[in-house]
Amino acid sequence: MVGQQDPTVKSRMPVIQISDREVKGIRLGTGTYLDKNMRGFMLVSNAASMSYVLQRKVNGRSVRVTLGRVGEISADEARDAAMEAWLQMKKGLNPNDQRREDRVRGMTLKEAYKLFMAAEPRAPKTVQEYDGWFDRHLARWMGRTMEEIGHDRAGVRKLHETITDDARAALIKQKAKCGKDVPAHAGHAMANNVLRLLKSVYNRARVEVPSLPENPTVNVNWHKNRVRDTSLTEEDLQTWFSKVESLTNPVKRDYWISVVLTGGRRNQIAESQWQDLDLDKGIWYFPQPKGGVERAYKIPISKYLITRLRKRKAENDKLYRGSPWVFASGRAQSRHLSIPRNDKQGLPLAHTLRHTYRTHSLLAGVSDIESHLLMNHKPDGVNYDYISRSVTIEHLRTAQEKITSHFLSCFGVSEL
Repeated sequence: MVGQQDPTVKSRMPVIQISDREVKGIRLGTGTYLDKNMRGFMLVSNAASMSYVLQRKVNGRSVRVTLGRVGEISADEARDAAMEAWLQMKKGLNPNDQRREDRVRGMTLKEAYKLFMAAEPRAPKTVQEYDGWFDRHLARWMGRTMEEIGHDRAGVRKLHETITDDARAALIKQKAKCGKDVPAHAGHAMANNVLRLLKSVYNRARVEVPSLPENPTVNVNWHKNRVRDTSLTEEDLQTWFSKVESLTNPVKRDYWISVVLTGGRRNQIAESQWQDLDLDKGIWYFPQPKGGVERAYKIPISKYLITRLRKRKAENDKLYRGSPWVFASGRAQSRHLSIPRNDKQGLPLAHTLRHTYRTHSLLAGVSDIESHLLMNHKPDGVNYDYISRSVTIEHLRTAQEKITSHFLSCFGVSEL
């Protein structure tokens, strides 16, 4: 430890016996002072503060470790800390890495959630959904560290069970006002969703510190996913079409037809603007689908739907002059259809129509990959990433026409 200084440290630096007494006589902003007894141990005097530092090589690379500020630790304490850091360095370990790891091990769930949310862009609605789940169900744990959570597998399993009970109780209270029964699986989806969020947050923290325990959600007794068999049959579709066409609101009529003929999600259709539609080229662009702007996509639309939307635009110009919205509304605060539903008229929710589109695209003879692309689903496998939408758009137009033709047949409507 005594003798020649680390060659990475400039030899022009003054050499002193670093002690509290010596340090008191050093003015701010006077530079770096080497200790004459411990190689690499030094005092750095900057314009605003002075700090104790150790600089040595680890695996051939120079590493500088800040030990503490003058006034916060004594010179002797800094020397002891330097010795501990040096012992780590001799083993090939970087003390700075260890400190970062210790900090993340001490990271709370609240801090880990912020790290997770900042990791990638998300759609505003996704952010709102995640924030809601966290505030309602995970906030009780927001002060716990990730390491503590990682070791508490039993607690994580119990959390899943508690969320199930809480979500079910809230639904029972809500349904009681309407006199409706609550199914046995009530609360299952919410509990699974919240624990999947916790799993993702933990995995993000573990990327930063691989030595964290295995993800504790492995101990969760996940509720079995319920596959909804809600697709309308060919017979159902004729009745459905008759009910849609009997709606008194013409905007809603075209809205429901647009949903079933594109397989689009409820809000992405309702929030569409005329600038998103190129009726001359028969293209519908969705800039903010589920998954955010990175999942933006466009699809071809059928001739039948183009004709309906041209009529919609002409009527909108009379009823809602200057409105940018395709499915404009004079009542909604947003000035477009908001959370559209007509269940009182016997019409299913929009997501049922998405299931219907997927099912009947198969009956229309459209391939899985074509259906996935039209619905903006991402199939498994890396080959999907090599498919260019701009190249396949006209091929998909043929598939879309097949699907529309199939639906029109079910509706009992002659093609144009």
